[in-house]
Amino acid sequence: MHELVPIPIYNNEKKWHEAGFAAVCGNFFVAPEETDKRFILSYCFLLFTVKHNKIGGVSFIDIYPHVFEVWGIYKDHNLVTACNPTGTLDYQIVAIIERTEKDVKVAPLRRVEGFKGLFKRRSDLGSEGEFLIPVNEFYRFSHKIPSYRFDENCRKKFLRGAFVLDPFMVPQKSADYFSFSDPFLLERSKVRPGSSAIEHFINKQRNPISVASQENNHKQPKIAL
Repeated sequence: MHELVPIPIYNNEKKWHEAGFAAVCGNFFVAPEETDKRFILSYCFLLFTVKHNKIGGVSFIDIYPHVFEVWGIYKDHNLVTACNPTGTLDYQIVAIIERTEKDVKVAPLRRVEGFKGLFKRRSDLGSEGEFLIPVNEFYRFSHKIPSYRFDENCRKKFLRGAFVLDPFMVPQKSADYFSFSDPFLLERSKVRPGSSAIEHFINKQRNPISVASQENNHKQPKIAL
C-alpha cells in the first residue's frame, strides 16, 4: 500500500497543507515507499482502476468530486479559512449534483428515518440548500463516502434519487452534522469498507419485500483486517 501525497496548487491549499490537514481532493503523487498507515476514513483502491499519469517512474493522480458521488464537507467555515487544526472537526454529508471546471454544486443529505445507510436530499431545504464549492476550495471536502444511487427508474418510488451509503463510514446517530471524534468512526478503521453491505441492501430492494420490512434490518457483520 502506498500513500497519496498532495501537491497543493492554490495559496489556500498550501496553507491548509502546512496546517497539517489531510487533503482528499486535488493533485497527488504516489509515494514510492510502502506504508501501513491508515487514517480513520481512508480507503484503498488499485492504481489501475483510476486515471493517472506516470512521469519518470512516479505516478500522479487527480482526484475530484463527480456528479452523484457522496462526500463529507467540513461544517466550520471559520476553521477552514483560518486553517486551525484545533477547531471542531464536524462535517455534513452532501451529494454532488453539478460540476463545471470552476466549481461543483452540492446538496445536503439526511438519513431516512428507520434506515441505517439510506440517505436522501433534505426536502425541507429544496434548492435553497444547494451551494457551490469553488475549485480552489476543494480542500473543504473531508472524505468521499462509497455509495450507490437509485435512479428515477427504480420500481420503488420511495427509493428514487436516494443514496445507499457505506454503513461503516456513517455514524449511527441521526443528525445533520457528524463529528470525526465519534467512537463509531474510530472503530471503523478496524473493519473493511462496507461495499458488500451496500450490495446487500440493493439486492434486497430487487426482491418483492416491502419497504417497511427494511427498517432497522440493514446490518453487516464486521470483518477483521
